[in-house]
Amino acid sequence: AAFPSFSNVDCNILERSRGLWYTYFAVKDEIVEALVYDQEFETILSVFTGTCEELTCFQSTSSSNSVDRTLSWTALGGTRYYILITGNEFNDQGSFRLKLTTIERPSNDACDDAASISDPPSFAFGNSDGALPGFTNAACEVSNRGLWYEYNPQKSSIYRAFISNNDFPGRLSILSGSCDDLKCQVSRIPPRFSVASITFPALIGSPIKLLVSGDEFTDSGIFL
Repeated sequence: AAFPSFSNVDCNILERSRGLWYTYFAVKDEIVEALVYDQEFETILSVFTGTCEELTCFQSTSSSNSVDRTLSWTALGGTRYYILITGNEFNDQGSFRLKLTTIERPSNDACDDAASISDPPSFAFGNSDGALPGFTNAACEVSNRGLWYEYNPQKSSIYRAFISNNDFPGRLSILSGSCDDLKCQVSRIPPRFSVASITFPALIGSPIKLLVSGDEFTDSGIFL
């Protein structure tokens, strides 16, 4: 039986609650997902950084005994994370299962590593679940992670780009310039499961960047 010995206001951990601790040491930057399921009590899943003497609440869920508790975060290489499964009250106890998964990072989650797109009509399949954040652009309203593509027009023309079959609210952005100085041309996010379509002009020999992202960290998944 676990004894109550820890509280944290930021993670809503009360002094009367009790739970079990786990640690994970990230050897590289990566996306980590923690899942608590098959729980028998009102479960709170929390992640901390720091040391046992001075822990900082990193993320925490609300309590539930009927819904799986899930947290995803960007783990920084060389950082140890402390994972706590607890309940709201002293009597919130029982069995549960914890699954920790690291998600493979895609090769084109940075502008410099954009995947090349051939002359239209062409298609690219992507899964952004493992993409790391690192790019913001106020004009395109982009502040989260996504996948990058590059197209070098072989003629000056009007082009149309779209994303479909996406299982998250996918934002499609068209940018020009170098990766160090990108200019937003147009950006659009459709309703969930809808097609994001953008028509834009492009000049021969002037490469454009296409970014598929979401408006929240958790906005990731499969698209075409």
